[in-house]
Amino acid sequence: MKAQRDLALNKGLSKEISTSTKTEVPRKAIAVVLVSLMGFCIFGCASPSHDEESSTSVPDKPANPTTQIDFPAEPAPTNNVMTTDQADALADFSLRLFGATYNDDNTLISPLSVAYALNMVELGAQGQTLSQIEDATGMTSEEMNGALTTLSTSFTQRLGASDNDDSESLYIANALWVDPKFPIKSDYLATTESQLNAEVFSGMFGDQTVSEVNTWVNSHTNGMIPHVLDKLSSFSALVLVNAASFDAQWDSAYEDDDLVEDVFTNASGQTQKVTFMESEEDYYIELTNACGFMKFYDDTPFAFVGLLPAEGSTPGDVIEGLTGENLRQALAYSRYANVSVRLPRFSDECRTNLVDPLKQLGITDAFGDYANFSGMIDDAPSDNNDVITGDEGFHISSAMQDAVIEVDENGTRAAAATVIVGDTAAPAAPPEDHEVYLDRPFVYMIVHVPTNLPVFIGTVNTLNA
Repeated sequence: MKAQRDLALNKGLSKEISTSTKTEVPRKAIAVVLVSLMGFCIFGCASPSHDEESSTSVPDKPANPTTQIDFPAEPAPTNNVMTTDQADALADFSLRLFGATYNDDNTLISPLSVAYALNMVELGAQGQTLSQIEDATGMTSEEMNGALTTLSTSFTQRLGASDNDDSESLYIANALWVDPKFPIKSDYLATTESQLNAEVFSGMFGDQTVSEVNTWVNSHTNGMIPHVLDKLSSFSALVLVNAASFDAQWDSAYEDDDLVEDVFTNASGQTQKVTFMESEEDYYIELTNACGFMKFYDDTPFAFVGLLPAEGSTPGDVIEGLTGENLRQALAYSRYANVSVRLPRFSDECRTNLVDPLKQLGITDAFGDYANFSGMIDDAPSDNNDVITGDEGFHISSAMQDAVIEVDENGTRAAAATVIVGDTAAPAAPPEDHEVYLDRPFVYMIVHVPTNLPVFIGTVNTLNA
């Protein structure tokens, strides 16, 4: 397995780059992408879904104390896929976004899917709106676009794959739906098509658009996400979508003898009987408040990473203590060792409203009155009175992601779809709650509404029967 890992990290890439909107992953590249970028995060998502049964006994478990870990001074390698700064920034964005979405329930997101969708947004943003997105991602729009473009390039360069190879892969796809009344700049569409391989669809928005988006997502997630968009408002004018799907078999398959029944203790302290998959792995990961392992998939550049919090720590504590840099270092400098692993079979699916998490990262203007998307909207005058002019009022009205994962003795299947909707009317402030009970003396008027002139004015101090 060590030889496979070294090959995955070091073997050269030579395949011709595909221009398809459905991007195919290389078979060997960087083994940490699934965890640090794809972000089908293990934290909080390991609630087994098979053979659950209550139990009152808790088995002995290996000690896992909190220790201080010092990583090498040199940065974690990127295998020439992108610069170290880009990789650290993208990993850090992934962790901070996950931290903003994390709660006491199971949490599952794909930060990479969000990054692609957000890059489509920032390609059309200007001014403070753009600056906030760049501050949140830790990169300029050009740097983010360059990182995602080169990452997609590495995905298309499959090591040792023949043209007719049907082996499992990671797929990334982007698409836009544009209402024809929305004066979107042709340069913006050309940029998203050329740099992000985005498909562009145009048609009057309505129920048919919702159906088209869901059909496209279902097709580009191998049927794992059949429905992601519920409806569009009468003000909706633009829909940006990223879809990602992953399907791979384990490098070392589990046999029937590797499946054992044992106890899983959940966050509330309750225990349940579940099926664990036992294996011996070769790479041990140490963090200050967690330890873990890396398990490789067969003939792919990806690996599954499981991290067990130290006694007294929670998955939230682990996430809070990580930065993009030290996560990448912990994975890159994992120790070659004999690691006895028990991994429960589990599956999970999560729908995440991304608006508040993105606002927590500092992206606020894009969702309100101060949104500046003049980079995507043509402000030239039009003879058609139905066409919106200028970018005044255009903002992001919703941002949502659906994600799903299945982990069993055969391997892992996962998918995510991120949908960002732009509306052309400024968002209305939520109404305040007040009470006015005329249960004591009061003033009243009858007014002419167009002029706000009182026609009658009166007071009531006593109610006559």
